[in-house]
Amino acid sequence: MTTIKIPRFLQDLHGKETSLFSLIAIYLMGLIVAFVVDFQMMSVVDLSTWKIIVVFVLAFDIGGGVIANYTDSTRKYYEENKRKHTIFIFLHILHGTFFALIFMDQWVLFSFMSIYAVLSCLLLASVRNKENNRIFSALLFTIGILIIFLIPCPIEVLRVIPILFFTKLILAFSTQ
Repeated sequence: MTTIKIPRFLQDLHGKETSLFSLIAIYLMGLIVAFVVDFQMMSVVDLSTWKIIVVFVLAFDIGGGVIANYTDSTRKYYEENKRKHTIFIFLHILHGTFFALIFMDQWVLFSFMSIYAVLSCLLLASVRNKENNRIFSALLFTIGILIIFLIPCPIEVLRVIPILFFTKLILAFSTQ
């Protein structure tokens, strides 16, 4: 497997070095999620160009992050940088904020998404036992998804965003 050294400015996304396969999977998944979300969303909602671009970038980040946060290189990077680990978690409040600004009628959905994910990650960071961490992660993930489906949302494709967001942060990033 080809190992690639990651430039310093991308290490928060990929760690210090990773495989070519991982990079391809990350960016491919990011593109697939971004295109599917934008395409589906544009067929039911009329958004300005800047909003479509922001949704594309956020969906790309979330989709790619699902894969990136499962890689050994990203996990190792954040295990070695506990401060960056906490900052990374809190930065994800911005995702929900931007989505809530774009889809103002869905502010409850996206506020819940961000707050629940951040609180879940912080709770999971305190669980030191590896098996308990994985079980608690699956529990929080499942509860979060169930709540997502209790929040009214007439634009069904938007439910994909918090589900992938929870996968990225609660299942992938926060498990040991």
